[in-house]
Amino acid sequence: MQLRYATSLNQGAEGHLGFDAFHAAPQDRLFVLSDGANGTPQGGEFARALVRELAVVQGHPWPEVLRDNQTVTDKSKGITRNKLGAYFYHLGLKLESHLKESAATVSLAMLEQNSIQLLGVGDSYAGVFFHEPKTGWQLRHWLARHKDPHGNPSQLIGAAVPIEPNCFEADLPGDVCVVLATDGAGDFLSEADFRQTLGLIGGEAPSPEDLNFLSQSLCEQALRNGSDDDISLCLIWRRS
Repeated sequence: MQLRYATSLNQGAEGHLGFDAFHAAPQDRLFVLSDGANGTPQGGEFARALVRELAVVQGHPWPEVLRDNQTVTDKSKGITRNKLGAYFYHLGLKLESHLKESAATVSLAMLEQNSIQLLGVGDSYAGVFFHEPKTGWQLRHWLARHKDPHGNPSQLIGAAVPIEPNCFEADLPGDVCVVLATDGAGDFLSEADFRQTLGLIGGEAPSPEDLNFLSQSLCEQALRNGSDDDISLCLIWRRS
């Protein structure tokens, strides 16, 4: 398996708070992006603490939940996801006890040899594109997001509300590109923007420098499209 990634973090107009955070654990094929709530006093530090915590695989319950053993019944999966939500809830309370009145979203991806697992809490983005030799890069899935009727995140890690993380797992051999993005990027980029940008690499294996260029280009596109928030985006390319 080949695995390469690049991240553009806290892009945007001057004067932004820089509340987005990212952490990678490539040895575990794990990538975590978080958006600290701008309306909270220590949202950026909360996001940085959160991604560091989640990028340590040992001792956490969520890796096996994401892998979703196919022999487990749907009812058992629901119970397991409830436990996962409780874990995130208590993790948020632990972090908030040191970083008062703060909260954050999280988007997380794990990439196996032939499969992809995504997890999200809040209104950040996690999605996966796959490469078809005849038609190029195609969207496979965007993870559902937690949003209220006013467009605000309805769930945040650190907030005193029950957490029900959104999860997705799929068998996807071949070339794939996972996208993790905060709302400052994802709200201002279309599927066509991603497909056009990924089309620059086609079916070739991109270098880290290639992916850095693509991620930066997408952030600049979000800024041109009117984003007035921190803009952060990670591209993770995998060939099985």
